[in-house]
Amino acid sequence: EYLGRDLAPYKEMFEPQSHEKEADTILYAPIHDLFREINQPNDGVWRQRVNEYLDLEQFMTQAAFEAFVAELDGINGVYGMNNFYLYRSRGSKRHRLFMWDKDSAFEGVEWDIFSNRDKYMLFQRLLSFPDLRETYLRTLEDAARSAAETSEDADRSAGESWLEREITRIAALLANDVRQDPRKRFSTEQFLEAVESMKDFARRRSAFVLEEVARARRGR
Repeated sequence: EYLGRDLAPYKEMFEPQSHEKEADTILYAPIHDLFREINQPNDGVWRQRVNEYLDLEQFMTQAAFEAFVAELDGINGVYGMNNFYLYRSRGSKRHRLFMWDKDSAFEGVEWDIFSNRDKYMLFQRLLSFPDLRETYLRTLEDAARSAAETSEDADRSAGESWLEREITRIAALLANDVRQDPRKRFSTEQFLEAVESMKDFARRRSAFVLEEVARARRGR
């Protein structure tokens, strides 16, 4: 929501990660303008105005990636818009979102690809534009197909998807340290159970998402 003309609330939300010595007007005036324009009436020039301050294609692409991995705590998460940096190129007032802190992903195989769309005005409005909606659906579709790709390489596990192979590979890198760590927060058994849960997600998520994308295009 729009937080008013005072820049202090924006400073509280977005601590500078670079250019820390810049004046507040340089750092935060474009963020103020972004918030203001997003909350203007959805008229014939709303998209054009917002697009001056936010890369809408990139926003929808990122939202789709988070939806595919069933991110609980991201830009369209259940706790508010979380875990992103705002980035502006030098001399520009247009923002992009850089994501971080993905420890709440893989929430569920049947996580709704439009989860929380009624909670966030920005996401809801952007979905009303056919081309941006298609960007969102196409990115979901591409992610699902890429994650489900299998390899005929003899050194690969037969039938494993790309995403399952990556989970297996990374878990193997961690496994020995997990077993030996005397101060770990979770038991080795819990770690192994979590790995299996993620691999199950990898096996089934793509098919669910592709079906949801098809339903959306049929006019769901």
